[in-house]
Amino acid sequence: MIWNEIVSIFREEDIISNHEHEEAVYQSSNNSVLIHRCFEKIKEQSSASSDSYHVNEKMFETFQCLLYVRDQKLMPFEKLLEEKMMLKSISEELLFLKEEKGYLLKDLERSEEKSTLLRERLSMAVKKGKGLVHDQKNLKNLLDENNSEIEKLKLELQQQESTVADCRDQIFP
Repeated sequence: MIWNEIVSIFREEDIISNHEHEEAVYQSSNNSVLIHRCFEKIKEQSSASSDSYHVNEKMFETFQCLLYVRDQKLMPFEKLLEEKMMLKSISEELLFLKEEKGYLLKDLERSEEKSTLLRERLSMAVKKGKGLVHDQKNLKNLLDENNSEIEKLKLELQQQESTVADCRDQIFP
């Protein structure tokens, strides 16, 4: 609205042409170009006639006032835009952190599964180890018993050989 007022004042003061006026109304994105043109024309007009100094000064003050009002009205929108950009940045960062959290949770889950599997394997290995130690003791006891039996049988064999030798000596003197 203020922009349209500024453009209308420029048109009334014959600073801009009808064509420029129509462009300014429909193309508010080119404001800086139009403002620059207006200042150039104001400079031209003020240098052309010193009588119009007061008129140009008044017009300049009006223009300055309208620009100030426009800037004041735009300030909340600029702040809103800054906050929106900050919110977008924070949202993107939050999304990134959520994705990273998901990856970390999956890694943690895999690590816990591996840990559980390793604990089970370790438990089985300990049980097997205890079983092997028990089997080893049993085999050692069995081996000791067999060695004792062999020693007894050797003694018995020696006694029988001795008896056979005595009998042979008696039969074959």
